[in-house]
Amino acid sequence: MAELLTREQFINRYSPLVAELIKNTGIYPQTVFAQAIVESQGKVNGVYYPAQSKLSREANNLFGIKADSSWKGDRYNINTGEYTPQGQYYTESANFRAYDSQEDSFKDYVRFLQVNPRYQKALKAGSFLDQVNELQKAGYATSPSYATLLYQVGLSIKGFIQSSFANVTNVVKKSPVSSILIIALFGLLAYKLIKK
Repeated sequence: MAELLTREQFINRYSPLVAELIKNTGIYPQTVFAQAIVESQGKVNGVYYPAQSKLSREANNLFGIKADSSWKGDRYNINTGEYTPQGQYYTESANFRAYDSQEDSFKDYVRFLQVNPRYQKALKAGSFLDQVNELQKAGYATSPSYATLLYQVGLSIKGFIQSSFANVTNVVKKSPVSSILIIALFGLLAYKLIKK
């Protein structure tokens, strides 16, 4: 069984990676984590945990991305729930992308949104709410309440994300490399002032 992580632990574990991946992409951290939680959660002893669905445990797919004909990697076939445009629920067998690690799933998710023309409007969204609405309009999922669900989950984890991303920023600010660069720049500036 995969390691059980609470939502907060899951966010803390992957925040450094997500911060790096979404830099300058237009993707909001709340969007990433809300989708990862919604798409990958599974029930263990009556409690839902991120990354515990069968798809995420057996194929490391945290975002429910299907494997269409353009996908050259491994595939994982599983039954999935879908909705018709009229809102009728049904199940079907579908191929999903399979990854070597959960980190690879995060990386592919960001790449998937960036290279897929139908998501370009979502990447330009002015807020987390606008972004999840645009993802639903673009057809990321067939559930008629997908954007609402993402928004609710995003609100419930907002504090965890803010805290975790603040820690990521503090680590970067306090890293020896950053200190060395600041000292080197200060030294260079002092040298130029003395030389004048």
